[in-house]
Amino acid sequence: MRIQLRQQGDVDVLVCAGEFDGQGARDYEKAIEPLIQAYRTRLVLDFEGLEYLDSRGLQSLIRTHNLVRPMGGGQVVAAPNRFVKTVIKTTGIDGIVPIYATPDDACRSFDEPDGVQPDDLSDVPIDDAVVGRIELAFGLQGRPEREATGRVVSMFEAGLTFRYPLDGGDAPIDESELQIGQEIWMRMQGIAFAPERTIKLTASISFAYAPQGGTWYRVRFKRVEAEDLVLLNQCAGANDAQIKFRGPVSEETTPAG
Repeated sequence: MRIQLRQQGDVDVLVCAGEFDGQGARDYEKAIEPLIQAYRTRLVLDFEGLEYLDSRGLQSLIRTHNLVRPMGGGQVVAAPNRFVKTVIKTTGIDGIVPIYATPDDACRSFDEPDGVQPDDLSDVPIDDAVVGRIELAFGLQGRPEREATGRVVSMFEAGLTFRYPLDGGDAPIDESELQIGQEIWMRMQGIAFAPERTIKLTASISFAYAPQGGTWYRVRFKRVEAEDLVLLNQCAGANDAQIKFRGPVSEETTPAG
């Protein structure tokens, strides 16, 4: 991702063009590191030239929000295209990364929060295809009698992110039980290269984020069958019509058996 930096008063505007994917996330974090070290934490992301945003870019935006908010700063987006708006609304992060029509409006929002309103996204549809259609069953380790349903958002090295509860769905497991470090069992079908195969594994929750419309849980695989580990490795980097799998599964993952 190409990034140009300019200052507008005490606000830093990062003009982003290209794709905010894994490499784009690294480019962004490298660009903002010296700003945060200098306590310049009012950030405007000019997305007019941004063509694409995926789960790794979203995770980078969330990490940055968690860094700058305790420092009294903020991170806002300006002038994204329709696709990027849809991704941001569908994943619910517009609640922490508001969108403004122009970079000037975004800059003014820091000093005039009541005078400059974020974009109205009511006409932007929520598109479940953005976050994948592969559903998974899961439950608390050692408690197989309670089974809940989530939806895979993305897969990455040695883990995945899923959303729960689903819109309009039951929630047999209370979200208060899904704490960092909690071990869960998981079962899913529909993986690319072996759509009929049922994959079973255990994982540990490493991160949770609660946008509108369910919580995102990031988990790290703990035990997985050797054959399934091969399939997950085959899925790495694939751009399937239903879900994007990102990065190889780490050899640190312990095969079961």
